[in-house]
Order: sequence, then C-alpha cells, then structure tokens
Amino acid sequence: MIRYLFILFTTISALLLTSCQSGSDSDEPRPEAEFKLSVALADMSRNGITRSVENFYDPSGGAISDNEKMQTLRIVIVRPDGTIEHNRYIDFSSHPSIWYGQEQFKVERGEDKEVYLFVNENSTTYYESTGTVALSDNNFIREGAKFPTDRIKNLTVMTTSNDDVLSGPLPMCEHHTIKADALGRDTTLFVTRAATKFTYVINNNLDKTISWTGLTLDKVARKEYYLPNNTTYTFTKDEKGEIISGVINGYEVATIQNNEHYIFGRTFEPIEVAKGEEKALPSFYLLESKYNDPGTASDSKLNYKTSITLDGITLESKYLPNLSQLPRNSHVVVYITIGKGYEISCTVDVRPYGEIILEPGFGQ
Repeated sequence: MIRYLFILFTTISALLLTSCQSGSDSDEPRPEAEFKLSVALADMSRNGITRSVENFYDPSGGAISDNEKMQTLRIVIVRPDGTIEHNRYIDFSSHPSIWYGQEQFKVERGEDKEVYLFVNENSTTYYESTGTVALSDNNFIREGAKFPTDRIKNLTVMTTSNDDVLSGPLPMCEHHTIKADALGRDTTLFVTRAATKFTYVINNNLDKTISWTGLTLDKVARKEYYLPNNTTYTFTKDEKGEIISGVINGYEVATIQNNEHYIFGRTFEPIEVAKGEEKALPSFYLLESKYNDPGTASDSKLNYKTSITLDGITLESKYLPNLSQLPRNSHVVVYITIGKGYEISCTVDVRPYGEIILEPGFGQ
C-alpha cells in the first residue's frame, strides 16, 4: 500500500441567500446559493522521514518548482441533470502560486453539485478515441450544455517515445460531489497531480570517481487516464477527528492488463560522483502505472526493474523494492549505493507530494 497525500485543496463556503418581503406571510427563500471558493497548494510534507538519504536529499522538504505549482485553474460546476452551471478559467501563470482565491459562484440551491477541478491544463495533450481535445474548447465544455462526463472520464495522457517525460506545469485534476444538504457548511476539496515523480540518488562507495550517464526503468505505462479513475481512498484523522491524509486503496489504469508498458530510458551529460559522495539526478515525471510482473510471486510486490550506466557500463537491472504499484501524485526516491566491484544495492522510498487537511462529510 502506498501512502498518498493530496497537494491541492479548495475551500468552499456555501452561504444560502434568502429574500424576504417585510410583513408578508409568504416569504420564500431565493432558489440560489453562493459558493465562495479559495484555493491553496500545500507545501511538501516533512513527515515520515525514515532513511539516511534525507540527510543528503529530502524529497519531502525541498522547495517545489514552478512546474509543481498552480498556474491555471478551471472550475466546472455541474447540476444533477448534467447541465454545466459554471465553467470558469483563471490564469495566473505569470505568478505561479501556492495560493489562489477567492472565486464566487451563484448556483441553484437544493441540489447536489458535481465539481470538476482542472489545473495547468495547457501544458498537456489530452487524447480520446477520435483524436485530441482541448479543455479550453468552448464546444467541449460550455455553460448551459451537457457536461461530457464519459468523454472526460476516458481522456488519456500519453508518452510518445521511450525517453519522453511530462514537462512544463504538471496537470492536476479531481472530481468531487457536494451534497445539497452540505451547501451551508465549509468544505475542502483536493486535486491530484496526474504524474509520478522520480528522483534517483547515487552513493559512491568505490575508491574512485565514477561517471553516471544513464538509467532505465521497466515497466512504465504508455498512457494513463487524465482524471483519477475509480480511485478509492482511506483517510486518516487527527485527534480532532479531521481528515489529514489519505491512502489509495485502488485505482484503474488505461492500459489493458500488462499491455502498453515499455522500458523508459534516459541518457544525460556525465554526472561525476567522487569517492564517498552522493549526487541526485534532477527529478523527472512519468505516468501512473499498475504493472504486475508475471515472473515474480504474486505476494512479492516486485514489479518494476531499473538499471544505471556508470563508466560506460550498464549495471544489471534490479527489481525495485517497496514499489508494487505507481499511483499518480507519488514521489519515488531510488537510492542506489555503488560498492566494491560495481555491486549495487538499492532502496526505494515512496512518499506523497504533500499534505492536506480535509473536512469530514464530503465524498469524492
């Protein structure tokens, strides 16, 4: 089970508006509610540090890049009959931020709302069976029209070559249901990054400097669903009963069984690692995956292999421990020690990007 915490949250206050006529016995509330919406990007959590690798490189405490921040936000509110009530796009790409607010929406009251949140939508190509589509296309998501639920659910993100990675502002998204009887309460919604982050760290225990020029990772998924698909969570509560974190129990992937997986390969300018030194390769971003290696026991949880190239020699691929699946929004730190005779040992630390406090009573 991979621990999974959420990185973006949306605070919504729903204030019911009423209109009254003085002295009238037939005063009726207006049939609308007002949503006041604020957005914040939680910084990476410093909790759960367990290994000495963090003394050199702390994946949970380092500053996040602009590509891991919010730069654009689209908020889509859908009525029970599928009508798009609001489709609002906010662009703050000139000032990537961990905070955004406040947006207000007037909506019909007394009914459940489906809320879709799309972040950094312009940096990614979205595929469907007939080609590609842009979330900004007014003919795709248009106020007053029916929300394209099935099309959104089946949108995929893909890589096009064996060294392709997600680049630019990372796509983030989520779908939430707000119950009608909860409109008068504050709630918190989250979105997840549609990416898995990898950081490789080399520790050189040889008696000489080594030159690191490449790596492989097998099996990486060629495509993933853009929106989390049939994803289930278990939430952890604090002493006050508030939900502070979550664990992914299950999720669906766009690949069929083990098809459409490949060996990701990356070469780079030599990284010189001196005797007794540790160095990290800049992090890179791949797609969500759920591969099951038929060559290992079903309970071994060994499904992914890696190799590295040092001094022109590609060292034999090893199964990565503690990495049975690759859900989105997780950060995989692969820590490799180079010993005598170029023997390698590998540990893997899988952690979430960050932390969010969720209010109980609101389901996804």
